[in-house]
Amino acid sequence: MKRTNSADGWATWFAAIALLVLAAVGCEEKVYQIEQWPREDKLWRRLTLTRHQPGENGRKQFLNDKDKPEIERIARLYGGAPKVNVEKATFVGAFAHALPQDVGGDGHYVRWESSLGRVCLYVERFRGSDDVAAALAVRRKTVDQLVDLIIGWLDSELHGEAEWPALRKFFNTTFRQDLDNLSLYGWLVQTAPESEAKQRYLDIAFRVTQYLVERHYASYEEAPALLRELDDLNRRTTGGPFMARIRRLLVARAGAAENGRLAHALGFLNDAQTAWASWERYFRTTAYYKQEREEYRRKKQAERRGRDVAATVKAGAAKPESALPAIDNKEFEQSLYFKLLDAFLNVRLFGNTSRAQVSLETPREPFWTNGKWVPDKLKVEWSQQIAELGDTAGANAPWPTLCFAAWDEPNEATQKQLLGKVGIKGDDLFQYNLWYQGLTSAEKAEWDVFLPAAARDGDLADRLESFLFSDEPAGRNGIDRVAADGANALLTVLQLHKEGTATKNDAASNAANNREQPQKNEPKR
Repeated sequence: MKRTNSADGWATWFAAIALLVLAAVGCEEKVYQIEQWPREDKLWRRLTLTRHQPGENGRKQFLNDKDKPEIERIARLYGGAPKVNVEKATFVGAFAHALPQDVGGDGHYVRWESSLGRVCLYVERFRGSDDVAAALAVRRKTVDQLVDLIIGWLDSELHGEAEWPALRKFFNTTFRQDLDNLSLYGWLVQTAPESEAKQRYLDIAFRVTQYLVERHYASYEEAPALLRELDDLNRRTTGGPFMARIRRLLVARAGAAENGRLAHALGFLNDAQTAWASWERYFRTTAYYKQEREEYRRKKQAERRGRDVAATVKAGAAKPESALPAIDNKEFEQSLYFKLLDAFLNVRLFGNTSRAQVSLETPREPFWTNGKWVPDKLKVEWSQQIAELGDTAGANAPWPTLCFAAWDEPNEATQKQLLGKVGIKGDDLFQYNLWYQGLTSAEKAEWDVFLPAAARDGDLADRLESFLFSDEPAGRNGIDRVAADGANALLTVLQLHKEGTATKNDAASNAANNREQPQKNEPKR
């Protein structure tokens, strides 16, 4: 049976939703492989750009003319000619502090040192938008626009009904708030790392379902029937049962009688065809529709002008005058529905994708990282899909991909000399070095002289308790002292070392006593 135009309209909505909830299946994946290894105050970096079909064993694709501008841009950042062949382009360079914005984003490699050791930090954001406030504002604006359109549509059909004000209030308050919350749930999905995406999808799916059940839009028991009704509406020409469900819901929210005047006034929702025809009559007359159509026309005109200019430049002809392009209504309306759905689901799932495969050599396992530590390689590794270049706007502006790792390199000799053990490492060394680097040059010099001298004198713990820098006022004590944080870190290790030594000596003494005891109590023969 041939699908009617009205059924095509509903199919557009549901096909869009079906596409959105499927996993990303890109036609081609651009991979940025980044290998990094620290050497002194610089981080060496090798970037290899390739293309292949999605998946671990995807067939390799050749680089093409579209990649030339990006290759040239990255080459300028690395300050040297890249190695390029048909399959890949490779760039190598060493960077201190700020890393090159080669893939797109922002990265840093920093080291903080003290006499107790060194801590290193690598942080890099790949593309996306970290302007959460702007993204959420766009979502809320889109939700409000959608609710306003729904209210306007229903008002065009129900404005003369006595129960319409109560129903309008429901849509303007409760329904608007519920859609706002559902939109935020949709945003939360994209914040999960790729390795946790499946778990996040399940978690959000159950939260959304529970939210709708608690607010009496449906029940768990109704799930099989509801899914069948949606399936009939989307794939077949029968949408009566689902539309009847919608009518019952609206009557209940208006507090009207089941078979009263409002129920009859909702006759335009009797089936999918009449409902869609009613919607189209209203929607195509709205200021929103006309404004979006004009914007769509301008966009298409700009695209055509760009193609025409490129073609004429290549041919050496005069610049042509671009006529206003004809608008494909079906294509335009589909893009409009996707834009409205963008406030709830991620429309950037299909098409070409990009991925960052990052590795970082570290001398020991990082104490902080969101990557995977590979001990036999002494590396941290990440593999994450990243946003496309320039994709930073809209309700679903992609959440940035972030890689970070912090690792320590304790000065074992100095710590054993000062503290009797290597006791300040990991995040403790990180905090100590942050405190130390916050000192002035004069304070650092004074502290570096004080520590070994106090340790040699054998009264380091006592002197740490009262240490004041020479420019501090006399009588300052406790946490008010500039040295408080650094001194407390050392005192904690000294105390633990002292307790550990005492415990060890006590244990040895007790063991000796226990060995002697049986001899004293041994019976005479």
